[in-house]
Amino acid sequence: MKLPLRSFFVLSFLILSGCGRVKDWADKTFDQGKTHQEERSLINHYLRSLKIYDEFTTIALFDVLWLSDAIRTLYADTYIKMHGRSEEVRQTFLRRQLKANSHFITFYVLSTHEIQLNIKPAQWIAYLKIGDTTYLPLETKSVELTPEYLHFFGKKLSKHKQPYEIRFERKDQEGKDILEGAKVIELYLSGPKHYGSIVWNIDEETTQRAIGHDDEEDGDRL
Repeated sequence: MKLPLRSFFVLSFLILSGCGRVKDWADKTFDQGKTHQEERSLINHYLRSLKIYDEFTTIALFDVLWLSDAIRTLYADTYIKMHGRSEEVRQTFLRRQLKANSHFITFYVLSTHEIQLNIKPAQWIAYLKIGDTTYLPLETKSVELTPEYLHFFGKKLSKHKQPYEIRFERKDQEGKDILEGAKVIELYLSGPKHYGSIVWNIDEETTQRAIGHDDEEDGDRL
């Protein structure tokens, strides 16, 4: 049976109106909970993806999060909100997070299981380039991400990917901060044949905020 066009529009309006009432009823009947403020734009500023192809064949897939001061601050804020801790605890926790950045430049990297970044001999090498200088990592290890960082990676996570932590020394052999005066940093991921790189611009505020935490005391553990 075919409905006249007018009847179709009337019926559609009634259904849509009813959907709104059903949703209101569902929201009232089933507690929807509350959500913390989303900082997705900030996360996306430091989260990058690198896809490397050989013609139409996918060679490597990497998702990289730079643990900048901004990301470590967001991590501290998210942790404190999640655990319902006080502002005093937040300050202590944040101070410890920023202190880590005075010693290291750290990245979380998601890689497919086919490319393991922590085995020797290495299938792929990570190195950092700042200006004309190249730096090899201090450490590359597989890690289990905390719930906060799992949330930061979002849909980029899958059962086909393994997270790694790659750390570089923040200071060179002469004790100089390698980020001081830098405009960009570039992380390379290089295999025997193919390679790719990811670039982050360093705003002056972020750089300056990361400098000068060496003298801060470690806070009490939570």
